[in-house]
Amino acid sequence: MDETEFSFNYEADYDKNVVKALNYKFSHRMQFSEADETVTVNLKVILASQDEQTEYARNSIRAVFGVRPFKEVFDHVNDETYQMKAPKLISTFINVAIGALRGFLVKNLKGTPLHECVLPLIPMDMVNEMLTKKAK
Repeated sequence: MDETEFSFNYEADYDKNVVKALNYKFSHRMQFSEADETVTVNLKVILASQDEQTEYARNSIRAVFGVRPFKEVFDHVNDETYQMKAPKLISTFINVAIGALRGFLVKNLKGTPLHECVLPLIPMDMVNEMLTKKAK
């Protein structure tokens, strides 16, 4: 697990209501390597104003999970697509990555105007729905 990016906008106006009105924008990308028998999850969060005109902070991580034997869990469909034989495994990987990102964010925001900010819990039903839509 590696932190790949952190930035904080020290120039923004941090009034007392900023934390209550934060907009959390998430993105993720997964990479599968049959040769290395790994799944890599890249996860990013951007903390922005409600109107998304001001970015306050961003943080991203890269989590690499070993999956052995890889071919018993994934069917290779084409260069970019793998089919899961155990679909809940990917949501578990993402859940672990979200937890790690939450920890990095708490560490990084300590001593800043956003020190009270905590990454909200994301229901796994929402993650699974997002993965299902992306797979179609």
